[in-house]
Amino acid sequence: MMLQKNLELQQQEECYYREGLTQKEMYQFQVNMDGFKGEAEVYQLLVKYGNANWIYLHDIWINTGGTTQLDLVVLTGSGVYIIDAKNYATEYVHQNQQAFANGKLLSKSIFIQLERSMEKVNLLFNNLRYNGEIQGKIVFVNPEGLIRLDEPASEVGMNRAEFIHWIKGIARDEQNLPLANILPIALKERILNEFQIENPYPPVPKSMKEINQMKRGIKCAKCHSFDITLTMYKVICNQCGHHEVKKKSVVRTLCEYGLIRYREPLTVSECEVFLDGQVSKKYIARTLSKYFGKMNSGRYATYANKNSSFDYAFENVEFPFKNSKAK
Repeated sequence: MMLQKNLELQQQEECYYREGLTQKEMYQFQVNMDGFKGEAEVYQLLVKYGNANWIYLHDIWINTGGTTQLDLVVLTGSGVYIIDAKNYATEYVHQNQQAFANGKLLSKSIFIQLERSMEKVNLLFNNLRYNGEIQGKIVFVNPEGLIRLDEPASEVGMNRAEFIHWIKGIARDEQNLPLANILPIALKERILNEFQIENPYPPVPKSMKEINQMKRGIKCAKCHSFDITLTMYKVICNQCGHHEVKKKSVVRTLCEYGLIRYREPLTVSECEVFLDGQVSKKYIARTLSKYFGKMNSGRYATYANKNSSFDYAFENVEFPFKNSKAK
């Protein structure tokens, strides 16, 4: 499984590269990106040191009479573990139910937030008379962070080294559990899926006014520069030298536009403007029809929006050179 950025972060990232974020949005983007990097590192540690049969659920929302977001859920044979990764590079102190960052009192405590999430997860499984392990952990993965936790919080929070030791312990102990004590992992996943809901706070589509202030056109898939050369078959970056099949670059850019216009259907005329006239309307129409699907025909034809970054939406799609010629 490739850990995916959530939709908010995907949209923010595209707007960032096209210089379409306000100062406030830029700050939130940096916070979200740092958070994702922490989650990705925790996930890699789980894959490396955990058992191969474990199941991971990332960034899900559940409703058990109240909604809550779970950053990373680890389903093992012996338990259900809710992991909250923190990539703090500053001083963080938790004492007497209060949290401080660089000496400043924070309005929210991550430990109290996790506790509330755990109440909902416990309610879900306890109603099903599940008597296995249910734990919540906060992992501070950034080695530059100076973390100080009081006694109650230190039982929940751990650094990277402690987390690795904890994973190994679960994996080792699980090997010795009697089968009667193990609820099938897939069943736990089905239980969670029954209570899973869509993100109640989806990205907001950018207005045409906002989009018109962004950089247009195809950008390099590697270094994100807009300084490119288009040939009949390729897109060549003049900054880093990266080459990419032209059709792939166009599909990638259409996905980027779809994220910025989240949930809005795509049209040839809007996409032509976004692509800055780099390819013809005919080329765009054929590409949309083949890779995105037509929703309705006629003069005002619209096409489905993938609502996802190219790397996720077309992860297993090949773009050979023979399909890249523009007409």
